[in-house]
Amino acid sequence: MSKKCSIWVDGDNYFKWLYYLSGYYIKKVSLEEAIMQITKLSQETPDYELNKNYLLARIQNSLAVLYATKKEYSKSLFYYNKIDVNILGSNFIFDPNTFKLKVIFNKVKTTYDMGFYKDAIEQAIEGIAESIKNEKMTYIGNFYYYLGQCYEQLGYPEEDIKYQYKRAEIFFEILERAALLKILRELKGRWLV
Repeated sequence: MSKKCSIWVDGDNYFKWLYYLSGYYIKKVSLEEAIMQITKLSQETPDYELNKNYLLARIQNSLAVLYATKKEYSKSLFYYNKIDVNILGSNFIFDPNTFKLKVIFNKVKTTYDMGFYKDAIEQAIEGIAESIKNEKMTYIGNFYYYLGQCYEQLGYPEEDIKYQYKRAEIFFEILERAALLKILRELKGRWLV
């Protein structure tokens, strides 16, 4: 990035992470620079800062997403697998259960994009179970959608495929996810009748 932000507070690496991550999404930072700077940040930040509000897990998740965007799936999975979602505890600022579901969903999408449909199925089922256990429905429609996608790819019976897409449709409707509902109906409408 040609212009460096001059508002850093020494030691406030959380904002540096957000700066480079958001810089990529608003096209002010290249994908390569975002990965390089965020990786550097994770290596140079003291452990006590990385442990605050799960900054390390958030950094690892964003690196996994960025590598998946770059279609470097093995590096993406490397970072997803580094995240220890079981140590995420309760915190009033950060919802660890929602973050855990986000990590699982990102991993489902990545393994699906890699063509590892059986792995994606296992992870989607885990995501659905975690959603129900924690009463967090944020990603449940997405998990059902990817189950349907995987079932299609693997030639599962039509009833099983239809069931997954219908479940996705129900949750997208309940959660008022109009954009996702539109995509589902446009791409998979034949399964919803």
